[in-house]
Amino acid sequence: MLGELYLIAEGGMEVRASLLEQRLFPPNTSLHPSWLHTLPRMLSLALRQLWPSSSSVKLCEFMLSNCQYLHLQEYCTRMEHIHAEYPTSRKFLLGQCLVSTGELSKGLSCFVQASLCLTEPLLQSIIGETVEGEMRDDPLMLYYVKVMKLFEQVSAPDMVINVATEAAKLGDRDCPSTAVVWSTLFKYHLELGHFSAAYEAMVNNPDPSRRKDCVQRFVVVLTEQKAVKELCQFPYTGLEDEVERVMENRARSVDLTKHNYYDLLYCFYTSRGNYRKAASVMYEHGVRLGREVPKPTSLQKQANCLVIAIAALSLTDKRYAWIVRPAKLDEHGGKDQPGSSEKHTKRRREEKRTKQPVEVLTLPDLEKEYLLVKAKLNILQREPSMSTQLCSPYVSAGEVVSLLVQAGFFDMAIQASQGFKLPLTHVFEALTARCVYLSHSIATFRKGNSDATTWDWLGLNNTSDITYARETTLADQAWALLKKYLEIHDPLHNYQLQKCVARKLLLLGHPLVAQGDSDNALITALPQWLVDNYKRTNPAELLRLFITFDLLEPATAVAMEYIDAVLVDGRAAFFGVKDTLHATNPPVWLPHNTFDVLLQALQDAQSRLPTLCGAFESKLKDYFEEVAHVSDTVRMPSSRGLVRIESEHEAAMDYM
Repeated sequence: MLGELYLIAEGGMEVRASLLEQRLFPPNTSLHPSWLHTLPRMLSLALRQLWPSSSSVKLCEFMLSNCQYLHLQEYCTRMEHIHAEYPTSRKFLLGQCLVSTGELSKGLSCFVQASLCLTEPLLQSIIGETVEGEMRDDPLMLYYVKVMKLFEQVSAPDMVINVATEAAKLGDRDCPSTAVVWSTLFKYHLELGHFSAAYEAMVNNPDPSRRKDCVQRFVVVLTEQKAVKELCQFPYTGLEDEVERVMENRARSVDLTKHNYYDLLYCFYTSRGNYRKAASVMYEHGVRLGREVPKPTSLQKQANCLVIAIAALSLTDKRYAWIVRPAKLDEHGGKDQPGSSEKHTKRRREEKRTKQPVEVLTLPDLEKEYLLVKAKLNILQREPSMSTQLCSPYVSAGEVVSLLVQAGFFDMAIQASQGFKLPLTHVFEALTARCVYLSHSIATFRKGNSDATTWDWLGLNNTSDITYARETTLADQAWALLKKYLEIHDPLHNYQLQKCVARKLLLLGHPLVAQGDSDNALITALPQWLVDNYKRTNPAELLRLFITFDLLEPATAVAMEYIDAVLVDGRAAFFGVKDTLHATNPPVWLPHNTFDVLLQALQDAQSRLPTLCGAFESKLKDYFEEVAHVSDTVRMPSSRGLVRIESEHEAAMDYM
C-alpha cells in the first residue's frame, strides 16, 4: 500500500522523468503502440525506486513528509544491514523522524552521526537552502543551524542548547554562522533562566550588532523577572556602556506607572561604586514623577528619590559631587518662533541638537528641592483639598511658602525661604496676624485644654525649647514663638524683621497693653519685649513708627527715656548707647529731627495731651543745658561740641 502511494506521487514522477530522458516515452506519440517496449522499462524503473539498495532516498523523504514515522524507522534500520548508498542522508531523515515522535535524544544522536559526512546530495541541498541569498560559510556550521531549527520547531530548548553548544565548540569565530549559533544559545539559556550561561553566550558572540541585540534582551528579561542581583553582578566586560545605554533608554521610554527601570539603574551604579550617576538617575526619576505623574501618591515617591539622590551624592568625592540636568527652555518653550523663516528654524533645531544647554546641580540644590517636596507633603496631609495645586509641576517656591504659612508651618516656611533666598517678611507678618487673632479671641484656652482649630498650627512648629515662667495661654505661646523667631533671624537681616512685625501690629490695631503696675504705667501698642528689643537696636526707628501711627504717648515716653539714657550711665545699655554725655567720652548721637517732629505733633495735640508737651519740652531743656555744661567744661568751640547733631531729614520723610 505504501509503495503504491509512493508510485502514484513522487515515485511515479521519477519514473516518467526517467522515461522521457531515455526517449522511451515520446510525449507527442500515441501510447498504445509503445506499451510493448515501454512497460518492461517502466516496471524496471519502478522496482529500482522501491528496491532497498537503490541509490535514491526519495522513498525515505516521502515517508517522512507523509508522517510514516514507524515505517521509516524500520526501513532505515533494515537499510543499515545491507550497506546501501547515502547512509548519512538516511541517518539525517531518521533523526527528523525520531524528533517528530518525541525521541529527542535519539534524534540528536542521529544528527551528530550524520554530521560526519555532509557531501551527499540531500545534505548539500539542505545546507544550500539554509544560506540561500547569503554568503556561504562552513558547511558544518550551516548543518548545525539547520538541526537547531528542527528542534526549535518542536519546542525543545534543551536540545537546541545541546546542538548550539556542540556547534560553538567546533565553529570558527570568523564564520558568519557562528554568530547565529551564539545568539541561539543565548536565547534559549535566557528563556530557561540560565542567566550565567546566557551572559557567557552574549559576551562570546562575535557579531557586534547581534551582541547589542542580546544585551537589550538580557536587560529586559532580567528586569521583568526582577532578577536585579543577577543583573548587577555580571562584569559586562566591553559591554558596560551598552548596558547603561539600554537601561537608560528603557527608563526614559517606558511608562513610569507600569515599569521602573530607575531603581535598577541605581542598583547597577551603586554596585559599581558610581554614586554620582546613581544620584543622577534617582534625581531624574523624581523630576519625571513630578512632571508626568502629578498625583498626591507621587509626591512621596519624589521625596524618596531626592533623599536617595542626596545620600548617593554625599558619598561622592567633593570635587565631583554634582550632577547635570537640561537647562530650562527658552521663552518660547522650545518651540519655533512664529514668523521665522524655514532656514532660521532649521538652524535653531540643529543648534538644540548639538548644543543642548545643561544646568549643574550640587548637594545644596538637591536639599532645597527635597525641602520643597517635603513641604508639599506636609501641606497635603493638613489640607487634602490643595492636592491639585501642590502636585502641579509649575508651582513655585514662593507659592509653596505662602501655602506653608497658610497651613501654619512657620518653621518650614522660614527654612524654605532661607533656602530659596526669599524674603521672610511675609512669614513674620502672617505669624503676627495669628498672634493678634489669638489675643482678640473671646475665650482664652489654657495649655492642655486645646481647641482643635486654634492649637493645631502651634503644634506644627517647634516650641519645645521655649520656657515659660507661668502657666500660659495659647496667645502667650504664639507670642513666645514670634519672639523666638525674631531673636534667631532678625540679627541676620539687619533688624528689619522687627520693623515689619511692629508695622503689622500697628496696622491691625493691636490692643493697647499696660506695661507696669502703677497708675502711671506706660501704655504701648506693642508687646513690651518687642519695644525693649527695638530700644536696644534702633530706638530712632521706633520713635518714627509711633509718630507715624499717631501714638504720641508711647513716642514721648520712648523719647524721654532715650534722652535719659544719654545723660545717665545706668540707662545707656537699654538703648544700645555705647557712650553717655561726658566730657571725656566720644561724641553722642540723638535723632533731633525726630524730636522736632514729635514736639510739633505734641503742640498740635496739646488740647488732648496737655501735660505731655510740657514734660517733653522740659526734658529737652535739661538735655541742652547739660550739653552746654559739658561743652564749657572741655572749653571747646561750639562748632566742635561733644554732641553731634546730625540731620535725619531723609529718614523722617520716609515715615511721615
